[in-house]
Amino acid sequence: MQFVGRPAGRLGELLPRTPAEAEQIKWTGTHGSQMVTVASGYIKSLLAHASFLSGKPATEMMFLDHGCGWGRIPRFLSRFLAAEQIYGFDPMAESIAICARDKVPGTFRQCDPYPDSLPADPGQKFDLINVFSVFTHLNEAYQFKVLETLRDYIAPKGVLAATIRRDIFWQGPRFDAATRETMIRKHRSEGFAHLVGGNLGTKDKSAFFGETSTSIAYVRDRWKGWTLVATDISVAQPGQIVLFLQRS
Repeated sequence: MQFVGRPAGRLGELLPRTPAEAEQIKWTGTHGSQMVTVASGYIKSLLAHASFLSGKPATEMMFLDHGCGWGRIPRFLSRFLAAEQIYGFDPMAESIAICARDKVPGTFRQCDPYPDSLPADPGQKFDLINVFSVFTHLNEAYQFKVLETLRDYIAPKGVLAATIRRDIFWQGPRFDAATRETMIRKHRSEGFAHLVGGNLGTKDKSAFFGETSTSIAYVRDRWKGWTLVATDISVAQPGQIVLFLQRS
C-alpha cells in the first residue's frame, strides 16, 4: 500500500489521496507520522469536548473546518462523520482545489479572509466549528472579524474550537533576540502579540497574516460574543492551547 500518493488497487478508489510531503509541510509545518500524531490527538480532544459541552453525540454533529487547508482534519473526521456532515472553508483557492483533487469527503468552498458571511448553505448552522492554527497567525482586527462572523453559523449549544499560542512560542530559534524580547514583552503586557509577516517574506504592514500569540485572559476579555468554557493542551504541540467556546 502506498501512503503518499494514491493507495494501490480498489482501496485507492475509496480513500482520499494523501498530499505529497511538500504540500503537507506548506500548510501544517509537519508531515507523515508527526502530522498524524498531532492531528489524531487533537481530534480525540475535539470530539470529546464538543460532545460533552453540546450534549450531542459527536457522530450526529454538523462540522465546519474554517481554514481547512488541504483537508487534514476533515480526512480524519470522515471516520466518524458522513461526508454530508463535513464542511471546509478556506480563503485560498489552492486549498479547495487540493481537497477536490484528493477527493476528501465533505463540501469545500473558498471564503473571504475578512468575512462578512460564509459560503454555507442557506440557514445552515454547525454544531462544531474548528479553527485550528488560524488565530495563531491572524492580527487582532482579522481575529475579531472571524469571531464575529462565526457566531452567525454556530448552532444553539454549538462549540467553537480554536487554538492559540503561548508566549513561549517566541523563544524559538527562528526569531532574533530583539524580536524575541519585544514579542514576549508585548504578550505579557497586553495579552496579545502579532508579528506582521512572520517568516513569510513580507514586510507589508497592512498584511493580516503572520505569527501570533494570545493569552487566555485576553480571550476572556476581548473575544466578544463568546464564552470560554474549557481548555486543553496538545501533548504533540505543547506551545498551543486548545480553547472551547460557546456563544454568549
